[in-house]
Amino acid sequence: MPPELVMRPRGPRSPARAFEFPAASRRGPAARRRGATGPPRVAAGLNRAAAAGLALLALLGLAAARPAGAEIAPGRVVVGFWDASAAGRFSAARAAALGLRAGLALGPLTAQVVEVPAGTEADWAARLAREPGVRYAEPDALFHAALAPSDSLYSQQWHLHNSGDIAGTAGNDIGAESAWNRITDSGWLILAVLDTGVDFAHPDLGTNIFLRPPGAPRALDPAVGPADDTRGWNFVAGTGDPSDDNGHGTAVIGTLGALGNNRRGVSGVLWRTQILAVKVLNNAGVGRGADLATGVLYAVNAGARILNLSLSGTDRSTALYDAIAYARDHGVLVVVSAGNDGVNLDTSPRYPAAFDLDNLVAVAATDRFDALLSASNRGSRVLLAAPGHDILTTRWGGGYTKELGTSFSAPLVAGAAALYWTLRPWETYAQVVAALGAGVKPLPGLAGLVASGGRLDLGRLVSEALADSVGPAAVTDLSARPPQGTRVTLTFTAPGEDGRVGRAEHYEARWSLAPLTGANFDTARVVPAPQPPVFGGWRDSLVADGMPLGRTVHFAVRAVDRVHTRGPVSNDAFVVMPAPPALRLSADSLAISVQSGRSAVRTLTLYNVGGGRLDGELQPFPVSDLTWSVQPGDATDFQVAPHDSVRLRLNVGTDVLTAGPPARYAADIASNDPVTPLRPFVVVLTVTPAAPGAGPDTSRTPSARPPAGRPGPRAPAERAPDFSARALAAAPGGPVRFALGAGWAAAPGLRARVLDVTGRAVAALAPAPGRAELSWDGRVPSGAAAASGIYFLVLEDGGRRSVVRFLRLR
Repeated sequence: MPPELVMRPRGPRSPARAFEFPAASRRGPAARRRGATGPPRVAAGLNRAAAAGLALLALLGLAAARPAGAEIAPGRVVVGFWDASAAGRFSAARAAALGLRAGLALGPLTAQVVEVPAGTEADWAARLAREPGVRYAEPDALFHAALAPSDSLYSQQWHLHNSGDIAGTAGNDIGAESAWNRITDSGWLILAVLDTGVDFAHPDLGTNIFLRPPGAPRALDPAVGPADDTRGWNFVAGTGDPSDDNGHGTAVIGTLGALGNNRRGVSGVLWRTQILAVKVLNNAGVGRGADLATGVLYAVNAGARILNLSLSGTDRSTALYDAIAYARDHGVLVVVSAGNDGVNLDTSPRYPAAFDLDNLVAVAATDRFDALLSASNRGSRVLLAAPGHDILTTRWGGGYTKELGTSFSAPLVAGAAALYWTLRPWETYAQVVAALGAGVKPLPGLAGLVASGGRLDLGRLVSEALADSVGPAAVTDLSARPPQGTRVTLTFTAPGEDGRVGRAEHYEARWSLAPLTGANFDTARVVPAPQPPVFGGWRDSLVADGMPLGRTVHFAVRAVDRVHTRGPVSNDAFVVMPAPPALRLSADSLAISVQSGRSAVRTLTLYNVGGGRLDGELQPFPVSDLTWSVQPGDATDFQVAPHDSVRLRLNVGTDVLTAGPPARYAADIASNDPVTPLRPFVVVLTVTPAAPGAGPDTSRTPSARPPAGRPGPRAPAERAPDFSARALAAAPGGPVRFALGAGWAAAPGLRARVLDVTGRAVAALAPAPGRAELSWDGRVPSGAAAASGIYFLVLEDGGRRSVVRFLRLR
């Protein structure tokens, strides 16, 4: 009886790589029940001395000392490179310099098999991983078979139609007859089965085996073999003859595509199809990761749209992962068996079923009672289940046989995918995967064991492909988490493809500043929702970014199924976005005049008139004689709480600058103000010649002071003009009065304005004749009374400017 391809769990790897030969001659039923396999072939690159050494170890019984968990091909390391140039640099000459030999090249994967002495695979993998340009280096993993016994044949294929006449429950089948009433053939699709090959002479397979038409472009990499791949390719022997020498491949292919309605034997899921045979497993059902990877590349390049891999292994093959990713990039669906170890793949991964690739569908196995087989693997990476017990199919050498395990569940799903894709050829592999997950028969016994919670229902899948009148259910528990900056995360329970069952095709999410309902949903702004939905009943989330600060933002979402039926609009969820910080300056520019050899200091105020903390930094001026800082101290960075301010000090020198006409210098203030993240500040500086006989600026040159104890000449007393100003206390609701120093009172061009905290002018004031006083009646230009709050009196006269901060109480 043909084998079920699965990697048996063994102990941990060991650096010691002496290869263990399994018992080779036990091919009877008892041996098959114990999972015995034939001897793997020794890699071609082993030299005679190494092979002789392995044989001697086996004869002496020393090979048993090697841990059995190291499921690797002896004498082979797969080396992956970052790019083609790195692969080119690692030439045969480089391998020879290391005492190794370059073997099979995996062209599109930029990977290379390197042949090493048996028993040193792990050591060489670690050594080669340090070579320049190497992305990974790992021993070539083995994938092989564990036989599942069967004692007799049955005339019925219960998995296609279960009448309950034999053991089992009526109706516990995939509903094939219902599907066949509408479609039986996969038409233009090519399906590739990567296995032990096929029995070309079996009369119930016949024309369903794909042969490359004469003159069609070849799919085989010239580095792999000659152009004669008319019947497929044998990657074990390196020939164009993928004939089966084990039986497993023939049984898998029969389950998928035995000729239907031909009055002979059994029927596959597909009555008429095109199956490309790719042999990647030897006569013991064992295959190497690099061969599997190359087989995937070959099948994709040959035009296959669906690949079936009824095999499993405990060791991860990066080359195989990259090859399935290559298939994904070419729009190809890959269906694999979950394996028969009875483990959860989330905690005990088996490959390729545990690969996290969205074009890969892993399949578990059920019995006639719709219960998961105890030996079947399960977990969140397994999409669905399909029958896998006593599957009647074609036998290598003619006739028919019953098979057991997930190897025969996978081709049922591959065939179902082919029928669906034939009906809807415009869809992507991702839509086919969604349809497979949504088109199951939900079973309580599978909840939590497979992602969809159900078993393949081909009748339902085909029916929904032709007409899907049930849309997704509504999201009823949409909520918005507290925002992080401008980002809001929405959480909810996912609806399904049909009501709350299955998985929808995609979400439509929108936001608005007004509450959202079904009436205004389509006119609201779109929230991108790139990730596919999860299955109905699972928790899901979406992220909305770039939301406006300081506003109340509303959200709603709805699901759309694969035939574009839209579900109802969800409940409205809203969140209050934090107010943004806002930077204001007491002046956007200053005009400064300073004598050569002297210095000047000016101050101004930086305000945060927004609702969030203002963080920023003063950028330098383009000349060293202009510097500024945040007071007190010399820091240039600042943090200002909402509705608060800091003082800025501007220092002007003339060490570098010389007398001349006014010059304009600008520096930016960088901050997290979302409106003006870079606010320019301008200084118009005039350096005038020093007055005749004027000494140095003693305020900047300590050495110019007279020596201690010796008084210098007394300068005539000179009082600076009084340019002070202050707000006088005022009763609430009354006018606000300001006292002016004599300098401001005598200024002929005095301009006085009142600004609010946003920098908007709300009043223009003029001093009373003969009085050093200003008065504001507290009203804005419209005549309304100004609100209570902080305001600023700005006094200007030519290049002189002063700002008085005051509080107005209404």
